[in-house]
Amino acid sequence: MVASHGIVLRGPQVSGKLGAPVILQRADEDFIGAVLEELAGTRGLEEVLKPEKVASARDQDGRLKLYAPLQRTFHVVLVEALCDTFGEPRLDPMQIESAGLVIRRCVRISEGRPRRGSNPRVPPVDDRNRLEGWRQTGKRFRAWVPFSSTAEGDLDPEPQRRPPALRSGHPHIDRELARFGASVDQLLETVVPLFVAPPDVCRALGRTVLYGMLPTASADLSEVPGGIAYSTDDVRSVVSPYLFSGVDLSVSPAQQVIGRDAPQTLRSNTTFMRILAAVQQATFQFGAFDPDSKAGREVLALWNQQQLPFPNGATRRLGDWLGEASQLLVVQDQDVGPSALQMPKGWPAFRPELRQQLLTKMQTQLRSRVADVRPQVARFDDSSRAYRLRAFVRLREERGCQHGPTWTEYTDPFSIAPWYDGPARPPVKIELPDFDKDFLKNLKPNVVFAVPPKMLNILNNLKMKDLMDGKKPSEDGTTLQWLCGFNLLIIFMVAFMIMFIFLVLFNIIFGWLFWVKICIPLPGGSPSPPSPANA
Repeated sequence: MVASHGIVLRGPQVSGKLGAPVILQRADEDFIGAVLEELAGTRGLEEVLKPEKVASARDQDGRLKLYAPLQRTFHVVLVEALCDTFGEPRLDPMQIESAGLVIRRCVRISEGRPRRGSNPRVPPVDDRNRLEGWRQTGKRFRAWVPFSSTAEGDLDPEPQRRPPALRSGHPHIDRELARFGASVDQLLETVVPLFVAPPDVCRALGRTVLYGMLPTASADLSEVPGGIAYSTDDVRSVVSPYLFSGVDLSVSPAQQVIGRDAPQTLRSNTTFMRILAAVQQATFQFGAFDPDSKAGREVLALWNQQQLPFPNGATRRLGDWLGEASQLLVVQDQDVGPSALQMPKGWPAFRPELRQQLLTKMQTQLRSRVADVRPQVARFDDSSRAYRLRAFVRLREERGCQHGPTWTEYTDPFSIAPWYDGPARPPVKIELPDFDKDFLKNLKPNVVFAVPPKMLNILNNLKMKDLMDGKKPSEDGTTLQWLCGFNLLIIFMVAFMIMFIFLVLFNIIFGWLFWVKICIPLPGGSPSPPSPANA
């Protein structure tokens, strides 16, 4: 039977009390087994909680820095469960029905400037410690969803285990109850399981210890597209003024009629290059000339309300002119579009109402285009974000009464280092063969590429001089598909030698050769590993 008193869940310490879980940092191959073995040893917690075994590295913003398994570094979470009575005896493990931990992300301040003294690279965390959980509905992930209140964050992560929402039958009273967290959101939060240490470990420690692996990498992807909200100021800062400006703009190319080679012949003309950038933006970022893009056609229709004047006294709609410029200068399809383009003699300011309509429509279209090309958001894909961890236990039911979870305090905010920022550990060795002609010529292809005819012809007709002159390689040649076999080791060795060439070249700029290339000789071959007795 479950005792009627409460329980305390906290991080284990040799001396003193710690409300938050302990995060260990291990490099052992069998890191869980090593931790449990040390806990059952004569020194127990004193050995496990050595400073070098507890996560303590800090990032440039002063937050605790954890590492991903890719860096051969693992993190283990430890908590202990005690009875909330005099002397705080350890909780009987048989009373624990289940346990777990949740990782919650700190909400950034979305408005206003960063506080003085903060790093402008990383937006500051909300002073109210608002958090969001990796939550889902059914089997569909909802990504990081903020908690509406502190009370919601204290609820059980599984909706079916939560108490029913309080209802009085009176609308006004129900609204007041909701203000105090009585309304229950039916989103499931992802939980990492915690396990009670084996009985011999708990007896040796005299404590009920729970452990679990802290995941710092995840394959979970959001199935709800994460949109980016562009403000009007954002649109003004990223969109070419030739597409919406409220002032007259200059048009002064070297010649008034330009051909397909204009981007090469007018590179030194700043005004022309700015207009070309506007044409590229209208083509790619807004999809204005894509017949399948409804939003793009709507932006094009607004541009067509603007008239451009020409030297002969005629005027043309801006959208139509941009479409021709796109075919000639961007798409460059010789079978479609004009062979020459007349430049306008001026670029009038947009009417205020048209300008506002364009900014609003482009704001919506940019958000839509980003949603189309932006990859799905992974759970821990942003190394600049801060997270906090919290553990919980559930007790077994007593006489049909289900207990809510008992929570630890939150850990301090921590970040997860990107893949290239790892702890100081021995590097991975990749063995290369000696550069022996007889050995290399005996290597057989172990990968085959199916090369279509046009691509093969382009590759066969590549000439360095033509590339330097900006000429496109000829597509004439074979009409058959080819299978081209290569040996991956040869490909790797070629890439390795090319890397050395570029290291020397870039060393002129960065002076980094002594830091990125460290070569140490081995006398008489590779050293043998130490025996267990001498290790």
